[in-house]
Amino acid sequence: MRHSITPPNTWADPSRVWASPPADVAFFETHIRSALVWHCDECHSRQSKSVKSGLRLDSREALHQNGDSGPVTIPNDPEPSLLIQSLKYQNDLEMPPSGQLPNHIIQAFEKWIASGASDPRTDSQPANDDTPLKSEPHWSLQPLKSESPSTMNKPEWIIQPIDRFILAQMEEETIEPSPDANWYTPPRRLNFDLIGLPPTPAEIEAFIADMMSDTEQALSEKVDQLLATPQFGERWARSLARRSALLGKQRQESRHLAPSRQRYRNWIIEAINRDLPYDEFIHQQIAGDLLPTASNEAHQDQQIATPFLAYWCPISNFDRMTQTDPYKDFTARLKLLASKHPDLITTTLSNIFTMRLIGNKTHGDLAEIAIAEFINQYMYDFHSVHVGKDLYRAKSQEEDVKIINEIIKAKFSVSLKAYGDGPLQLSTDKNFRMFPRLEQEGDNIIGRETVEAVLDDLAFSDFRNINVLSLIYNEKQQKCNILVFDYHQAESKTVQIRREMSRRGRKHPVFRFYDKDDNYICEVRYGDAAANALQRGLWTHTKNGLTYFNSITNGWIDYSHNLVLVKLFSYALVSLESGHADALEKVKEDIVRFKKLSGMQSH
Repeated sequence: MRHSITPPNTWADPSRVWASPPADVAFFETHIRSALVWHCDECHSRQSKSVKSGLRLDSREALHQNGDSGPVTIPNDPEPSLLIQSLKYQNDLEMPPSGQLPNHIIQAFEKWIASGASDPRTDSQPANDDTPLKSEPHWSLQPLKSESPSTMNKPEWIIQPIDRFILAQMEEETIEPSPDANWYTPPRRLNFDLIGLPPTPAEIEAFIADMMSDTEQALSEKVDQLLATPQFGERWARSLARRSALLGKQRQESRHLAPSRQRYRNWIIEAINRDLPYDEFIHQQIAGDLLPTASNEAHQDQQIATPFLAYWCPISNFDRMTQTDPYKDFTARLKLLASKHPDLITTTLSNIFTMRLIGNKTHGDLAEIAIAEFINQYMYDFHSVHVGKDLYRAKSQEEDVKIINEIIKAKFSVSLKAYGDGPLQLSTDKNFRMFPRLEQEGDNIIGRETVEAVLDDLAFSDFRNINVLSLIYNEKQQKCNILVFDYHQAESKTVQIRREMSRRGRKHPVFRFYDKDDNYICEVRYGDAAANALQRGLWTHTKNGLTYFNSITNGWIDYSHNLVLVKLFSYALVSLESGHADALEKVKEDIVRFKKLSGMQSH
């Protein structure tokens, strides 16, 4: 039935309400019903403890009855409708009282009322009847039983058993069956349904000839033929792709999604074409990176599917990164990258520690440059800049690399340390404040309250504010580790700080931090602002204090020296700048190839 304009006073009589057109019903179900349930039912439904303002909104009949303030909706006229005024917080009306709804929901209600406020809901009980509705048993939960339709007038129309039920319902509704399709219709229907493309004239003629010979066999063979084409997966993957936030409309705020768009789309197509069982199809998209595989190729293929959660969920893990601790978010992402692509981190560290063969003096600087570029190449949501020695000889804070989180626009500094396994400096304490502050408390500082008071002092502000990324190596065994000192754990677990004499012949004392089990955590060394950096500041030990470190590489990994890199540097030092530029282009090409081998997309 077509929608006709009905005067507002007809709302008082629910029996005179028109039937809702299908398009209007779809809009109601998509945009209005859920908003009414989530935001209105608590105060304006049969289940409410007390119906506010005498108004129920949980059925068409109840909505059409006036509340205490009059008619709530005026079809085709949203502006004077009390519902819209309440949602917009106009004329002293506010609904819901907990807070105004988002604009897109209010606009949906305006559009709904402007189009006639169609509402398919029914209510078989009076508004003042508090008897709960009884739900009908769902058909899918009923026991199986044999059904046979009543006698039909056109049994010759029946080809398949299910046709009996279709014909019986059609005759009950006095609907005549459509005439049989002509010979040209079946091949077009099959093509459009299965691959979304029309058949060629030659294919139609060949199929008709086969059907004239044996219709059932021709149909069966044609279906098998179309199912075996690549276009079948492309056609049915399209409906999934349209639902994906990544493949439909690129999310501009999440640059990490973009590189995998085509690979994820192709994975869906290939999964459909190879008839991947549905349970495996779901499992691989949720936890493909965790499932066991028979080969590296299979593992990489499953990893392609795992962006499902990021693409389909409203908020991804990466979108939850906050300003609270951007460095902690960064190290968590770095650890995730290292676990998914161990070849990337191993190759990079091998190249970094090869620098020791070139010269220990330049080793630290080149490591900083390498890590900065590693972040730019492989961590899509971060941008890093190597600060440079010329800037931080007299720096106010300890930083080697400045990093920007491009999702939340947070900027933070990282102090990068390339040390052998053992003592590790966390802060130089340039202003020489830590040691004098501890001396004020005496030689033995005991108890959580006393320790907390000391660490909360301004002198220990560096204890929480310096972000140290430690590249630790064992040159003899050629193994390495990326460790991050857990300042928060160290701070919360320290129960005693003792003044002790320095070891290995150093003449100055140190204050060492211990937990309740007397395990070493870290130490503050003596040395004023003029002292050598190795004589002062906050230190720890990667062996003795390992409990208080988080390993980005999940433990020690083996590395090897890249002797070709040594030779490359020797050539670079005696060659022209133009040669360097040519070599740089080749290196860029190699990085792209390396990303593809690692299952990543260049950006």
